[in-house]
Amino acid sequence: MKKKWKIIGVGVTSFILLLFLLPPDHTSAGIVDAGIRMFNGILTNLATGIASWMFGLFETTILSETSFQNISDSFGSNFNYLVGLSQSFGLSLVTYFALQDAFVQLIKTGYGQRSEKTAAQIFGKAIISGVMVVSVRYVLDLMIAINNFTVKTIIAQGVTKDHLSNSFTINKDVAEFATDLVVLFLVYIIASLILSIMGAIRYAELAMVFVLSPVVLSGNVTGDNLKSLLLNATGIIFTQSAQVAALSLLFSNMVNGDATRMLFAIGIIVLLLRGSKILTNFLYSTGTGSAATTAMGASVRMMAARNIGGRAVRALKAV
Repeated sequence: MKKKWKIIGVGVTSFILLLFLLPPDHTSAGIVDAGIRMFNGILTNLATGIASWMFGLFETTILSETSFQNISDSFGSNFNYLVGLSQSFGLSLVTYFALQDAFVQLIKTGYGQRSEKTAAQIFGKAIISGVMVVSVRYVLDLMIAINNFTVKTIIAQGVTKDHLSNSFTINKDVAEFATDLVVLFLVYIIASLILSIMGAIRYAELAMVFVLSPVVLSGNVTGDNLKSLLLNATGIIFTQSAQVAALSLLFSNMVNGDATRMLFAIGIIVLLLRGSKILTNFLYSTGTGSAATTAMGASVRMMAARNIGGRAVRALKAV
């Protein structure tokens, strides 16, 4: 019993001392406000630390440049081995398909049927397919370089650590500050996790594109395989540009904890959940995307044919 009264006495004494230490104009409401300000200061320091951590996560997963070497470093030496194996397998399939097609035409000719393809057509397409199998990596590298330039341009316009820190600056009454900051924490933590996961998924998808594209192009005859590959590769590669643009919008829509802007920010996060499907669906459903990839595919085939023609002319001159 005495111990209980002793604790109560210490508490009352501490409260009285606090009243004497505070300025005279501090009423009970003033004491509460002082406590809230102290708590808000702690939250502000915490927000600064979390902002630095989040931006470091963004830099690692989204804002860093993409390259074949970075993908190789992420997945180890087995990645280079698989890419080389895929190219060898793709060239073997090109040879197999060409010989199979030629054999079928010979059988048709032997039975008196009209041959649908000449030997020049069969082996010409086989050579072009072989060149595309070998050169597809460099086409993907070119697309990645364009994406990196786009990402740098967007970052220069307002995707920095300062922009992220500014979004945690809330100019409101102390009573509203803590609640708004908690909402900001939730939105940004969710965005950080989603973007980091999507960045890892994008790297895995890019690795699969580099590994599987030679095999996909080995059976390319009508050009449909090349068109489909370029559509999907464009969607995967330029997802980073879309994510950085969304991140820029997210930073700008989180300033001062405005409720309407937070709704827009949540909408941006939901948009990010769809990943590369957004760009891929757009490219498949619009004539612009289809025309662009068709033109790119035609240019790849023209480059392959030009290289083959140049080598043939040089070989004839040498003879």
